[in-house]
Parts: sequence; C-alpha cells; structure tokens
Amino acid sequence: AVLLVCGFVVTALIVIRPSDAGFDFGDEGLEVRDPVDAEEPSPREEQERSRPMRHTFWKALMIPGVVEYSLSLFFIKLVCYAFTYWLPYYLGSQGYSPQDAGYLSSFV
Repeated sequence: AVLLVCGFVVTALIVIRPSDAGFDFGDEGLEVRDPVDAEEPSPREEQERSRPMRHTFWKALMIPGVVEYSLSLFFIKLVCYAFTYWLPYYLGSQGYSPQDAGYLSSFV
C-alpha cells in the first residue's frame, strides 16, 4: 500500500518538460554566461568551448539525482536477486519441498 501511494505521489509531482521547472533552453540549448566576462572570447577559448566536455567519475557523482538513482537501482537489483536466487533456497531449508519452494518464490 505504501509503495502504491509513493508511486502515485511521484507520478503526480514529476516534471515532464524542463520549461515547466523554470528552465528555458531556447533554440541553441542552455547557455550560461558570466556577466563579468562580457568581452568577446578569443579563438582559443572558442576552440576549447567547442570540444566535448569530459566528465570524471566524481563530477558525474555531483550531478543532482545520480547518487539517489544509483542507490535505488542497487536496492532494486538486490531485491530481485534475493527473490530469484535466495528465497527458494531459504524456503527449501524451512521444510518445503523444492517444487513448493519454487512455486511459492515465483508468486512472491
């Protein structure tokens, strides 16, 4: 029941478009300029800006939502592993026949 309520809350509050959250990308994408650096960039700066940006592992972790998403995916995989591999073994050790343990673990 708690899972269903949380699912409905997330579905109701999720933002579909970045513009709904207050981001305006325009035609060329989001461009953030420093107001102090108002002069024209040099050709070298233009060349460096045109290169694709590389992200290190630590920079990727600093992106909002990456750690939370990674942890939730880890625990989802952990639960799937537990139900797939560990639960039939556990039910078998509790006195269920292998066939009954397989049926019970597939319905949980």
